[in-house]
Formats: sequence, C-alpha cells, structure tokens
Amino acid sequence: MSADASLRLFGLLNRWVFRRRFRTATLFYLADQRYLESITFSWYARRRKWTPVLGGIFTFSDSGGFICVMGCNEADFCDPANAGRVMGVYMRMERMATLLNTDTASYSGILPSVLARMGVDRQPIEAERTVVWVRRAVKQVRALCSMPGDAEVIILGSEGHIGKRLTRQADAELDTAVIPLDVRRADHQKVKEALRAAQPLIFVNAARDDALDQYIDLIPTGSVVLNEVYPECSSAALLALKARNIRYFHISGVAASSLPQFPRAYAGAVPCCAASAAASSSSAVNPASVVLRES
Repeated sequence: MSADASLRLFGLLNRWVFRRRFRTATLFYLADQRYLESITFSWYARRRKWTPVLGGIFTFSDSGGFICVMGCNEADFCDPANAGRVMGVYMRMERMATLLNTDTASYSGILPSVLARMGVDRQPIEAERTVVWVRRAVKQVRALCSMPGDAEVIILGSEGHIGKRLTRQADAELDTAVIPLDVRRADHQKVKEALRAAQPLIFVNAARDDALDQYIDLIPTGSVVLNEVYPECSSAALLALKARNIRYFHISGVAASSLPQFPRAYAGAVPCCAASAAASSSSAVNPASVVLRES
C-alpha cells in the first residue's frame, strides 16, 4: 500500500469512526540526538530526513491530532540552501492534512517562524492558545515560588513567533512590568545591562533552547526561568542555573495521551503548538491542564 493510500485510510477512519476528533496533523522534528534515539532508529531518520511520515496520535479533552515526524533539525531548516526542501516539506504536510481529514497542518518549534520568513501565508494556529497557556504558566510559577506580584517578567525572544504575541498581550493579563529582550531590538544591550542590578524576576525563554545560555550569568539570583521552547534546557545550563539559586520550569504542554508517548520532558503531555492547533473548545485552555516540570 502506498503512503498516500495509508493516509487516506486513516483519514476515512478519522472522518467516519472518530467523527474528525483528530483535527490537526502536527509535524515534529528531532531536536537533538537524544530525541532521535528515543523516537526512531538513526538510519531510518537519515533515510526520511526531508519526508514527513505519520508517527502516531495524541488526544486530550475533546480533541486530538496526528503526530508526523521527520529527520531534520533546526540547522537544516535555517540553512538558506535548503529553502526549496523546506517548501517541499510544507507542501507535503498540507497534502497529508488533507488526506487525514484534519482541519489543518501545524508545525513545532521554529518551523512556523521559518515558514513565515519564507513568505508562506498561513494562520499562526500554533500560537493562538500557546500564548494563553504561557501567561497562565507565569502565574503558576509566581505562586509556586512565592514571588512578589509585581516581580518583573522578561520575555527572551520577544521578536519571535511566540514572543512577540506574548509581549504584546501580557501586560494586562499579568498586571506587572513585561520587558522584551531580543537581539533584534535596539535596546537589547541596555536591557541586558539592567538585568545585573534587577530584583528576582521571572525569565521566560521564548527564543531557542540555546539562547538561554547567553543570559544565565545575568539573571538575578533567586529568579525563576520558565522555558517555553523545544527542547528543554541542557544539563549544563541546568547546573549553571542551580549554582545561582535560580529555579527552572519547563512547559511540557497540555495534559494529554499520545501513542507513542512523547519523550523525556514532554511525557504525559502534548506540546503547546500541537494542542493549540487541535483545540476545539474552551475546555482545552483550562489552566489546570498545563503541565509544568521543574528540573
């Protein structure tokens, strides 16, 4: 049976048996070798590097989606020489979403930003509820860590796909100062210097997993780091944070079941990007459903 025929069969099941419960097909890429080895064989990932394949399903609340995977990493997507291949991945995912009878295709990690830079005109469905969940996660860690209500919130990656929306919408929701931090901003150096003299704050990483490393020595002792990006913080960065008495929380996503189970820090949850695209009702944004893990 061909790949498209198999997808069409799953699409028929989704439509007639599951009444289109699976609302999105989300593409996940392999963040690093550790994720690669927990999901598939290295040789198979290399063989399917630029070809998305169906890898599983996830369900939560009254909705769900299909898990699609491929063997590329962030460096592959960011290489201008691969622009044509990235566009091919996008077109294939749109085709897969149609065959699977879902409402849309969605993308994890930096892929929405990469597609936007390439001029792909699509709705930011991965961000819509993700921003809500991150704001609520900020409130959760503030309470868990007994931080003052007026503790400042720094948004690292404030010019990015999630960061820009989070910064724009956060002030009224969080009732405290929200400070954007991004190398693309003119005030980047000024904000960095101000960090050294700041009081303990909540530092939200909405950039990339390795971006946090550049700021660890600047984050005030006693602060809290909330990581929104995929994958979770490196072991070396965690040790550096602990040495400075900085607590670290990772947003795993929304409580959900999946087959196979998402690896490591995402076990028992589905990442926010996929949950946002699949959510079909207000029940999916219940703050109690957001999964936080402290390391």
